[in-house]
Amino acid sequence: MRAKAKRTIHEVLKWSPHCREHYFPWRSVTAGTNATDCISEGGVTEACRGYELGRIYPRSHLLLYTTHGSGEVYTERDTFAVRRGQVLLLPARLNFGYVPAEKFWRFVWFHLPESELWNTLKSGGVLLRKTLLTERIEAIADALIVESRGQSESHRGVVRLYAQLFVAYVERELLAHPSSVQPGMANRLDQLCAIVTADLKRPWTVEALAREVRVSAPYLYRLTKRHLGGSPMGLVTRLRMERAQEMLVMRSAKIADIASKVGYHNEFAFTVAFKRFAGVTPSKFRDFL
Repeated sequence: MRAKAKRTIHEVLKWSPHCREHYFPWRSVTAGTNATDCISEGGVTEACRGYELGRIYPRSHLLLYTTHGSGEVYTERDTFAVRRGQVLLLPARLNFGYVPAEKFWRFVWFHLPESELWNTLKSGGVLLRKTLLTERIEAIADALIVESRGQSESHRGVVRLYAQLFVAYVERELLAHPSSVQPGMANRLDQLCAIVTADLKRPWTVEALAREVRVSAPYLYRLTKRHLGGSPMGLVTRLRMERAQEMLVMRSAKIADIASKVGYHNEFAFTVAFKRFAGVTPSKFRDFL
């Protein structure tokens, strides 16, 4: 990032013939769910030379993942180079703009509403850091675009499931936002998610989770309750179910094998837990695909 003299930003959208915009049918597939409290809309932009977007006092937070090329994002004071492998968060009501830094810049973007869920983002400033979720976000975005072209209830069901994955990943991404968690706790929660995801088969307990991040079990419970809205074991279940959903997309994987890989000793226990989490059984989930 390089400091610059204050610049004037205008509300603008410049388009070139080779640019493309793919909007997710977010509102139609998430109507009546709490997904809209997390994400209000999203899409994929393919920007070429000549493209520019400027926003004055936007009413939503912007979350952006670069999947190809690079871009230049500017505020009134600063300019940021945004590349693949990074996540960018611009808080609501901050004037900003962006242009491609190369001939072609492709990115997935989400608008996050000024809901109670994201209250802490208002005063956090611009966030630009490395992320491990780019490939997953890109894959889901591409698959969602393809499925959204279908007209059947099966297609709509798959789109809803992909939307649910987006919500889960966005919430996971922002757990480490410095303004939403006390200093030092962000790294511990992020670290805990990474440790559990890397060893989902392990018979986790609250005490084992607490040891991994060097806090007491009661303190870990208070921490997850306050910042994640649930218990430590609820976090483990969520991470297991998210991974199970990813594996169910691969039809060659047997449900019993998936159950074992995410920490369940038998298919029945896994099916009960999956239905409680996703609202459908694993086999029904796969039927939607």
